[in-house]
Amino acid sequence: MKTSLLLAAVLFGSIPAAAGNANFAGNWTSDTHPAEMRSRDDICGNVSLVLTQDGEDIHGAYYNAPVGCGRIEDGGQVHGVAIGNSAVLTITSARNGAVAIGVARISSGRLTWTLKEYVTDGEPSGDDLILGTFALELAVNK
Repeated sequence: MKTSLLLAAVLFGSIPAAAGNANFAGNWTSDTHPAEMRSRDDICGNVSLVLTQDGEDIHGAYYNAPVGCGRIEDGGQVHGVAIGNSAVLTITSARNGAVAIGVARISSGRLTWTLKEYVTDGEPSGDDLILGTFALELAVNK
């Protein structure tokens, strides 16, 4: 898997070379509520990546509970490789088995994700909740 992810990084040409790898480990979250509803404290309206990192290897889970919670992506598998401040990640949907490959970057304390393409559509097609782009902040225990 690591070889195919590194090959994907070369093919996408979007990962700059850098010395040392950023730390992607942690609970990265974003509130997806409209601005006027951001003070609500519920599980709906949130997207998160919960990641661990060992050297360049990244593993974890992807969660997406859109506002209203009509459908939930609960614990999709994440695997990837860190390269400097970027990482090539795959997210496998827990809903339908779709597999998306994309690039995550850490800059100014934020993690941004950009989906590059679906490797597998999943069944039924289109039922996953893997977002095309999102920005997350590292959660701080309150």
